[in-house]
Amino acid sequence: ELSILPGMDELFNLLKIRQFYERNAYDVIVVDCAPTGATLRLLHFPEMIGWYMRRLFHVERKVVSAIRRFRDELFSVPLPGEEVYDTVERLYKRISEMKAVLADPEVTSIRLVLNPEKMVIEETRRAYTYLNLFGFVCDAVIANKVLPDEVTDRYFERWKASQRRYLEEVEASFGDLPIFRVRLYEQEVVGLGALRRMAADLYGDRDPTERLAKGEPLRIRKRGDDYLLELHLPFTQKGEVHLRRKGDELILRVGTIKRHLVLPHILAKREVKEARMDGEWLRVRFAEKSR
Repeated sequence: ELSILPGMDELFNLLKIRQFYERNAYDVIVVDCAPTGATLRLLHFPEMIGWYMRRLFHVERKVVSAIRRFRDELFSVPLPGEEVYDTVERLYKRISEMKAVLADPEVTSIRLVLNPEKMVIEETRRAYTYLNLFGFVCDAVIANKVLPDEVTDRYFERWKASQRRYLEEVEASFGDLPIFRVRLYEQEVVGLGALRRMAADLYGDRDPTERLAKGEPLRIRKRGDDYLLELHLPFTQKGEVHLRRKGDELILRVGTIKRHLVLPHILAKREVKEARMDGEWLRVRFAEKSR
């Protein structure tokens, strides 16, 4: 029954990834992610839980503790005990540690896989933007199911022309990342032999476990007496970005996706003086608070 509660799928998936990571029995863990929406929910889940823990958890715990004293007189409904809240705190700690692993570019990278088709490329652009919004590093783009040169049947001429056009678009859109191509094989890629063949075609002599590109979607730099928070948001127009400050959080919304970014201490004690889109970068300037 727990699996029907909102967020349970994401929770169980994160805990399973953590289990494999902590076991340290594999050189590499490959997670074949679901479509963009589900993947973003998975990666965003630790931050969403973090918001609840910072804003509501401790208040709720105190309220329930106070009510529990009068439970027998006022309520017949059982209330969660302290052991329940202790378990939630331990669970949150484990999820937070997993978030740190997923966001560490020295440990984790994300590779975007697309077919050379219009709608798929647009969806991949959105995914790349939102992954940057949450601070996850992408280190390659893989164009899948590309018709090989030996396919000369006239039936596929338009398909090949269409793919050439869209592959040029992929190069133009993701030129800052390595772009690999995988041919459309004669049959479904199933089994170790087929996977080894694909790996050889895809990476050649290159080690696929290496970090293929160095990205830094979020950075903080000192400029004179001020600090700049810079966030890489490719394919984003100025009107799509909304920003506001609330306490020690910077609330960012790009399109329909929102992030509550907890500010480090050096920024939390300052105030936002300016925010602007500069090409593909959102730059937010923090200065000393006016007296």
